[in-house]
Amino acid sequence: YFGLYMSLPIYSSNFSLYSSIGFFKSSYSSSISNNDNDAGILIKNYSLLAPVILKYAPLKGRITPYLNMGVNYLYNLKNENILYKTLESGSAVQFEYLDYQVLADHEIGCTVGAGFQYEIDLRRVIFIEVNFNREFSTNQRQSMCNRNLIQLTSGINL
Repeated sequence: YFGLYMSLPIYSSNFSLYSSIGFFKSSYSSSISNNDNDAGILIKNYSLLAPVILKYAPLKGRITPYLNMGVNYLYNLKNENILYKTLESGSAVQFEYLDYQVLADHEIGCTVGAGFQYEIDLRRVIFIEVNFNREFSTNQRQSMCNRNLIQLTSGINL
């Protein structure tokens, strides 16, 4: 995952509004077998993720812990998936590819997480955070599943 972000303090409170746009790549494969039939799935995505997050930092200091929660918009730039099943008949194996989109091109979701930031000086900080994202398809007829993501993010604000 890499991207650009912006964090805006909300007046002089412990809250700030965070937004970003980032690019990430993911892939997944799985298969199942029973008797003479096998089924499998292959997924490869290149995605843009754009969250809008409310960040709460209850303690201010050189090391600042924080909690965050918000909403995500995810757009799959490249959304390749193959859903297949195999049928074995004697020594012959036949592949049947199913024409079905596993993940939608557009997904809306929610995110919750926590992290720490270390203040190097007045302008620069180092941070590390972990977020759990739950993405929902915007078209349930078009896709067959939703996605859960766990993100570990670190960076330096310059």
